Amino acid sequence: AYIERFNGTYRVEVLDAPVFRTLASTRAETQRWMPLYNQQRCHQAIGNLPPMAFKRRWQERQSLLSNGSA
Repeated sequence: AYIERFNGTYRVEVLDAPVFRTLASTRAETQRWMPLYNQQRCHQAIGNLPPMAFKRRWQERQSLLSNGSA
């Protein structure tokens, strides 16, 4: 389900936007978009947080749990 969601978002936000004339231009646009998707765009499945913010929060919780049980 997560892959299907990503593929749909990628198709709408990247592939449907401009007309690509080369594979290189498609790759360049994808490279520009990926940080936006992973660092800024909120994801409903993870509490409306960007993935990197979710990861940081999860790591902080794991660190607190590890320190508390030691």
